[in-house]
Amino acid sequence: MRSNMSPHPAAIRLALGVISLALAMLATGSLSAHAAERVTAPALPHVVETWLDGTCAPSPQVAVRPVEATIAWLYAARCAFDTGRFEEAIAALERAAELGAIPGSSLHAHLPWYAELEARRLLHAGDPDAAVLAWQELLEDPRAPRTSSATRARRMHFLALALERAGRDDDARDVQRSLLHEHPGDPLTARIHILHLDDAPHTAQLIERADAARRGRHYPTAERLLRAAACGAQSECSPDRIVPDAGPDVLEAAWRLGHLLQRYRREHAERGLPWLRAVATREGPRQQDADHTLGLALLRAGRTAEALLHWQQFPERWPDAHARRQDAIRHVAMIHLQLRDDEAAIPVLESLRQPGRPGDADWWIGWALFRLDRCPEARAAWEPLASSGRPREIARIHYWTAVCLEQEGHTEDASARWTTVDTIAPLSWYAFLARRRLGLDPIPQPDGGAPRQRAVRTRLDLAERLAELGLHDEAALVDRVERRRTDRERRLRVHASREDWIRARRTAGRRLDRPPANLRDLRQWQGAYPPLHGAAVRRFATEWDVPPDIILAVMEQESSFRRHVVSVSDAMGLMQVIPQTAEAIARLNTWTYTDGQLFEPLHAIRYGSWYLGALYRQFDDSWPIAVAAYNAGPIAMWTWIERHGDQPLDRFVEEMAFEQARNYARSVITLAVRYRLAADPHGAWTRDPELGGLLPSFVRREHTAFPDF
Repeated sequence: MRSNMSPHPAAIRLALGVISLALAMLATGSLSAHAAERVTAPALPHVVETWLDGTCAPSPQVAVRPVEATIAWLYAARCAFDTGRFEEAIAALERAAELGAIPGSSLHAHLPWYAELEARRLLHAGDPDAAVLAWQELLEDPRAPRTSSATRARRMHFLALALERAGRDDDARDVQRSLLHEHPGDPLTARIHILHLDDAPHTAQLIERADAARRGRHYPTAERLLRAAACGAQSECSPDRIVPDAGPDVLEAAWRLGHLLQRYRREHAERGLPWLRAVATREGPRQQDADHTLGLALLRAGRTAEALLHWQQFPERWPDAHARRQDAIRHVAMIHLQLRDDEAAIPVLESLRQPGRPGDADWWIGWALFRLDRCPEARAAWEPLASSGRPREIARIHYWTAVCLEQEGHTEDASARWTTVDTIAPLSWYAFLARRRLGLDPIPQPDGGAPRQRAVRTRLDLAERLAELGLHDEAALVDRVERRRTDRERRLRVHASREDWIRARRTAGRRLDRPPANLRDLRQWQGAYPPLHGAAVRRFATEWDVPPDIILAVMEQESSFRRHVVSVSDAMGLMQVIPQTAEAIARLNTWTYTDGQLFEPLHAIRYGSWYLGALYRQFDDSWPIAVAAYNAGPIAMWTWIERHGDQPLDRFVEEMAFEQARNYARSVITLAVRYRLAADPHGAWTRDPELGGLLPSFVRREHTAFPDF
């Protein structure tokens, strides 16, 4: 049987035929640049990614036919271009042109990234004046109106960068202003660190622009605009200086600035505290909002004791704000739980319970009782939740109820509950843990059975036989069922060929609830969990010793494989790396980091996989802990391990203080298992209780050092 990783020969022949046709049309000038990108871009990686070695050069075993070799060198040139190795890209393009399949003039005319190659090289080589001329020529090219909006925005961005490096700051400001005006939603504008205050002198206008920047996910720009709105013309601005005689617009800007900062990472929340305190102590329409946001910022900044006091006093300050009073009480309970003061948390949580409507309060009451070794009471608190909620939540209730039953000595009842977990939410976090508790393989082994094709033939024969007997309605029903199934398989093949994994999963439905049992199931799995960006993922997985399925799972969880996503904390790209983190990683590895790199898939995967590998080694070689630290930060994870370490993994994950980190760890590991099943459904790892290292049993405190990066 052929390997699952190698492309099918027929697929290669088809892709090469399409690409050779596109190359021929390029050579004759009969294919537009946009159409050429649309034809060649999806097919190239599948055909030649296995031909490239780690340096973007074609491997020795590359096919020798001119068309195939031309494709390989073109892809090698694009690979080198995306990684900033412009001399290698030029050399690879020259090799492609030497083969004669396509003239170099056609490459320059029809490939936008090739047209930018010389301009990029000049900028990278430290010749900004020549780079300015090159980027200006690209923007003034007669074909420029036909370029895409993203291409024009990218060229304007690099022109402004070249002008800055050439010392022409005023001209750079003009280009950046034009970029913000023409392309407000383009991701590159999120990296523009400039304010055009002369265009919006009034506070209200600045707030309006900041709100537009926030909606466009340009958070650094929004922060600068709000700071300008709150400070006005003051060169040295602080909340203490602006608030005493501030008007409503200034207070609005100060509140919005504090609210924006508290949504960032811990150090940003700390900077937002003075702004929120200043507005919360002054009567106005935003006083209550600022007081509520201040409590959130204290929690985000790690000031647990201050946050507890703040939330305890909040209901007294705002007795009429019922919804926020309830939220404050919930925060008080969660802080008590975080501090392991379960006796104090239980009565607070009891006040949040709603008779006949089980919810989060019931879960946390049960958890506090469980930690106090009061299992019968914990089970009583959880029982109403076992019949309501989503399957994953019900699976969690059954899992921990079974743990309680086991501790009480009711092993048969516990086993029945764990079996229920595997039935309710198969191939999920709690199902893996439940099967391990039962002493079973974490991945259920397929039972084989007759090939699906034989069953399909039987259904067709049945329809024919029913028709012969005059049972036409029954025959039509069987025929309709069969046509629906074949139509579903056709749609799955289409989605898989387009790497449309979202529609592939939707079409496959519950067929993904069990491991693939035959070749047809495996094709469905591979369409639903494709190895996107396969060459880069394999390269950096090997380089940094990170499983490829972990990288793919993190990419899906962070960005859904969208390369231009920017988060509220300014994290960017496929793996949502924060620029400051990328700069630190680049310094440690003596790499060159430039703005916009994180939007390039190769760089995004490079930085993200390095960071994942470093976290894995930092936190005792535990992937659930490493991916949770990737989400919450290594300092927060180190704090949780100091507080809750030396206990089983399942319990430690439930003890994490951030709900987002808990869900993130569970989701990423589940996705990683599914990606590994699509690539290797029958490997020895499926019978390993720790799933080949993806699901260790314990979290140890003594082997974990304080983060050093």
